[in-house]
Parts: sequence; C-alpha cells; structure tokens
Amino acid sequence: MKPRSLYIFFFCLFITMALQTGWAQSHNSIVSSAAPVTAKAGGEITLTGEDLGKEAVKKVYLSSATEDFPAVIVSQSADRIVITVPELKPGTYNPSIQVGNTIRIQSIPIRIE
Repeated sequence: MKPRSLYIFFFCLFITMALQTGWAQSHNSIVSSAAPVTAKAGGEITLTGEDLGKEAVKKVYLSSATEDFPAVIVSQSADRIVITVPELKPGTYNPSIQVGNTIRIQSIPIRIE
C-alpha cells in the first residue's frame, strides 16, 4: 500500500472503532432521584434525571458493593426510567445505568426489603 492509502485505512479503522465503542458519542446521562427509595422485589422504581432515553441508556442495574443485578425496564424517556426490582437480598443498592460499554453507578441509595 502507498503511504497515503495506509493513512486513510487506519483513519477509517479508528473512526469505525470509535463509533462502535461509543467514543464518538457523548452522553451526559445521570440519575438525580429515585422514587420510592424503599421497595420490594417485583415493585417498581422511577428513576428521574437527564439524558436517559433509549439512545443513551441501554440497561439499568441495582448494584451492591460487589455485583450489578439487571432490572427490567418498564418504560423509558429522556428524563425518566421506570424499572421493576429484581429478586434481591434485603439491603441497600444503588441504581446503575449502562451508557455505551460503561456502567455508571449513581449515588442514590435504594433500600430493598
């Protein structure tokens, strides 16, 4: 390959990888509140915040200090996600959102009874 062709090849490869991994997309997704903050397995919790739409947030978890437990998304919009609480041991968990390939733990304690 000629040097110019090689340069173009690597540039296109970089852009492709960036788009696939989310480098080129910047989402400022954040959960600012949860209601209720005490729930039982099978109950619903509403997470409110910014940039929470389907194009930004792919999954929601309830996270302990060591594990992330997937929650079922009931509904989702730009400023609100409603989840169903998975079967969990009683304790305190934090909601986490998956944005691209990154799981972002939010500092909002939720008590599961």
